[in-house]
Amino acid sequence: MAYMAPEVLAHFGQNSGEYDHKADIWSLGIAAIQMAEGHLPFRRLPKQKLIQRITTGPVPSLPSRGNWSDEFRFFISECLQRDPGRRPSARQLLTHPFIAELRGERGVQRNIAQHLHRGTRH
Repeated sequence: MAYMAPEVLAHFGQNSGEYDHKADIWSLGIAAIQMAEGHLPFRRLPKQKLIQRITTGPVPSLPSRGNWSDEFRFFISECLQRDPGRRPSARQLLTHPFIAELRGERGVQRNIAQHLHRGTRH
């Protein structure tokens, strides 16, 4: 549940609600925080408070302590835009400074780009 985007949780338990791949971008931002910090944001909140916090509370972010780069912080802030229309697409994230400036990761970027291209043909 902690990985679910606000637009998904707003309709949790209902069969209605519209969301798209931008919900996955939110989940990516949450996963990045978990990998960096070793735990999920709001991990101790009960289910109802977690839903409320994600849908209406402050957006999760890295704590000010830590040696995280500005590019990594920016990457997370871009992924965790409450408004899905403001979140970048996966293709746009490939050009984000945090991803684009990784040395030796061109093969990973190529594989992701190829996967995205295959997905657009289906």
